[in-house]
Amino acid sequence: MSYRAQERMNNADFLRAYSRMYGAQQNLNVGPGQLTPGPDILVPPPSQSWYNSNTEVYSEDDYLGFNYNGYNVGSFLPSTASVLPIMPWVYDYSNTYLSRNLNFGAPNSRDNMGNNELRGKMVALAKDQQGSKMLQAKLEKGNKEEIEGMLNELIDSVGDLMKNQSGSYVIQKLFVLCNEEQRTSVIQAITRNTHQFIGICFSQHGARAMQKLLDNLSTPQQRSLILSAITPVAVALANDQSGQHVIQYCVKTFSIEYTRHLLNEIANNCFAIATQKSGCCVLQSCVESSRGELRDRLIAEILTNAVQLSEDQYGNYVVQHLVGLKLPRVTETLLDRLQGNFVTLSCNKYASNVVEKIILESGEEHCTRIISELLRSSSASMLLVDPYGNFVIQTALQISKGHVFNALYNLIYVNSASMQSNLYGKKILDRLFSKKEPLYSTRFHKRQV
Repeated sequence: MSYRAQERMNNADFLRAYSRMYGAQQNLNVGPGQLTPGPDILVPPPSQSWYNSNTEVYSEDDYLGFNYNGYNVGSFLPSTASVLPIMPWVYDYSNTYLSRNLNFGAPNSRDNMGNNELRGKMVALAKDQQGSKMLQAKLEKGNKEEIEGMLNELIDSVGDLMKNQSGSYVIQKLFVLCNEEQRTSVIQAITRNTHQFIGICFSQHGARAMQKLLDNLSTPQQRSLILSAITPVAVALANDQSGQHVIQYCVKTFSIEYTRHLLNEIANNCFAIATQKSGCCVLQSCVESSRGELRDRLIAEILTNAVQLSEDQYGNYVVQHLVGLKLPRVTETLLDRLQGNFVTLSCNKYASNVVEKIILESGEEHCTRIISELLRSSSASMLLVDPYGNFVIQTALQISKGHVFNALYNLIYVNSASMQSNLYGKKILDRLFSKKEPLYSTRFHKRQV
């Protein structure tokens, strides 16, 4: 039976196979103990001198080979803890697998294995939790030649390892410890194939490994290689839950001379990125991190699509971010773009956030401009009983002063009768006439994520 066939055996198959083997030879010795007739196995007592209580943890790629008095009992891979009654002297609760190099009762330490012994096994070991730790330790202690030898074996599988939970730690350690030339060869290996590169960045573990690589780039050539690979797929990465972190790391860490083409690509696809859950975060980071002409271009693209973005479940956060920058020229241009739409926007689930943000943070002049447009509208009374418009009115009451506040008060007074029978209208009345609680927009502050 092949190793793989044996690996798939369940515990019942394991017991039946053992029983048949037992029937073939009645007197198999196991250390100083013996297997007795019947399905039950006599477990050697822990007091025996050959017993080792500190059983090593082995990997999922490892196998257990028994040889009792010259009789080969094959190689089995126990899969669950129910095997414990059979072999408790070699079972470790932290891992159900045992090494193919195991000498029964005296497991070898893989930490002492040299590179020659590991040759051909490093990729499999890197994907195993304990094997990964062992390889990391060897990299820490290795000289230039040993690191080169390990790199040569791992480099063809570097993309696959970066996406693996345990393997990614080995590659990250390699990024840190290898020299400039070796690091460049790793970068070339992961950027050679676009499909592979995207797969790495889309992976949770791969994206983390990529950030470690980006943190250890040491030459302009290395930065250019990475940015050249990222830029053509920037939209896909920006809109991905894991890939977004690679983009954000680049724009926050590298200078404009390296990120110029990347930022232009993002600006070219501003709307497609801003309307995605991950993309809206990337776009805000790009605006924060960029300067000069590139920043102006990003802002201009957002302002061009201000109305549509304000009404989008993710795009509205991008517009609010612009308001939060408190740049007078940008705020003025934004109001010009939104002018004539404030009533509609106030009744929109997402855009009402933008209207409130502008009223709260743009200053008295802009606040007065917005409220005046709301009051002049023939639909002003609808805002008082609207599920979202009522919050805009509450915020306006909080901020407005003088004749603007009086105009709002009169609007509410005229419509107070109909408001008393409406859930949202009652909220405005309660806030306005409550002596215990000042006016403020609870919705705006609580629902921001």
